[in-house]
Amino acid sequence: MPKISRVGYVVEGPTDYIVLDEIVARLLGHEDYVPTPIQPLIGNIGGDNGPLGGGWRGVLRWCNLIGEDGGLGSSLVESNFDIIVIHIDAEVAAENEYAY
Repeated sequence: MPKISRVGYVVEGPTDYIVLDEIVARLLGHEDYVPTPIQPLIGNIGGDNGPLGGGWRGVLRWCNLIGEDGGLGSSLVESNFDIIVIHIDAEVAAENEYAY
């Protein structure tokens, strides 16, 4: 029995999730896998995109939480997913908040 991969997505919004999930499906050869939106929560897309907000700022907030000592990193990333896809648009390179 083939292993089912668990793929988590941390993206800016719903269209990023759709496109990246199709790319991952093709890379995995459409083998069995479980796609899971992590940020923004798929049920909250459209409004404020959940507690961390949407867009690249929401992705950045999520990454900062994962990186904190005692943060979500060990429990969420290391134990629940085989692959984590993190995506932001390249246009954020010009944002002052991002360049730190």
